Amino acid sequence: VDCGNPGTVRNGRVKFSSTVFKSRSTYSCDEPYYRLNGNSTYECSTDAEWVDVTGGDPTVPKCKPVCGRSGLSSEHGRIFGGRRANPGYFPWQVRLHTADGVRGAGALISDGWVLTAAHLFDGSRQASMWAGAVSLADAAADPPVQLEGAVLHPGYRKQRADRREYNFDHDIALVRLRRKVRLGPLLSPVCLPGGRAPETGRLGFIAGWGKTETRQLAVHLQYARVPVARMDKCEGLDYRGRVPTFTANMICAGQIPASSSRNADSCQGDSGGAYVFTDARDPARHVVRGIVSFGPPQCGSFGVYTNVGNYIDWIQKTVEEWEDSESGEVED
Repeated sequence: VDCGNPGTVRNGRVKFSSTVFKSRSTYSCDEPYYRLNGNSTYECSTDAEWVDVTGGDPTVPKCKPVCGRSGLSSEHGRIFGGRRANPGYFPWQVRLHTADGVRGAGALISDGWVLTAAHLFDGSRQASMWAGAVSLADAAADPPVQLEGAVLHPGYRKQRADRREYNFDHDIALVRLRRKVRLGPLLSPVCLPGGRAPETGRLGFIAGWGKTETRQLAVHLQYARVPVARMDKCEGLDYRGRVPTFTANMICAGQIPASSSRNADSCQGDSGGAYVFTDARDPARHVVRGIVSFGPPQCGSFGVYTNVGNYIDWIQKTVEEWEDSESGEVED
C-alpha cells in the first residue's frame, strides 16, 4: 500500500519520510501566529489513505489564526492626547476609506474578516483598506486589501444629517476580505470577547489616525488608554443641538482631564476602531470590547463605543454563513 504524498496545510507544513503502509506524517503550523486545529500525526492506512492516528479521520488538519497577540508595552499611554504607536503594537488595526470619502478604522478578527462601525457605510458600501502599517505614508505605498463585501447589522439605521435626533444603536459591521491575509508580527487579529461588558473604571486601549489635539488628522497611528465610564457621563455632554439615543448596546468611556494635563479620547476619523482590553486571565491576550461609534463634536472627554459583547452570536453566524459558501485565497 502506498498513500502518496500527504495533503498540504495552508500556513503550515507536513513532514514525512515515506508514503507506504504504516508510515507516519506530522503536521505543524507557522507559530506563534497560527495554531493547529486537529491531530498533528497521521498514518498511511490499509485503504491507501493518510488518517489521523487517534480517530482514523482522513481530513487534513487546519492552521487557525491565533488572536490577541501584540507588541504593545505595558506603559500606560496618555488619537486625542495619545502617543505614537510602534509597529506591532496594534497589529489588528486597519485603515478604511469609503468611496465617498469617509475615513475610519477597523480591526481584524481573523485572517479574512474585519470588525468596524456600520455608520462608515452610510454613503457607500465600496471601500479600500490598508493593514499592517502604522504610518499612512507607508500604507499609501502598499496596495489596498481588497474587500468582498460589507455586512451591516440588520438593526442599524442610516444616519440623516437633516434630523435633530440620531440613533447609533447597533453601530457594527463586518467586512469580508476578498483574500485572506498572511499573519505575522505586524498583522494579527484581536480576540472576540464573552458577553460581559467591561466594568466601570477599567482601562482599555484605543488607537487611530483621527484628529489629534492639533485638530489635524494624524499621519502616524496614535494610541491611548482610557477608562470605562458610567453612561450618564456621555449622556450629559454637549452635542451641539443634536439628541443622541443611548442603549444597553453602548459603552461610555473617557474622563474629564485634570487642569494640568491633557485628556485621551477618540475623535473624528477614529470611527470603527477597536476599544481593546487585556484578558484578565492572560495579560498577553487582547480582546475587543468596543467599537468607536460617536461622541460630541468637542473631543477630549468621553465617547460612545458599540458594546461588541452583545453581538457575538450575530458575528459568528455571519462569518459561518460566508465561510460555508466561499473559501478565501491567501493574500501575498
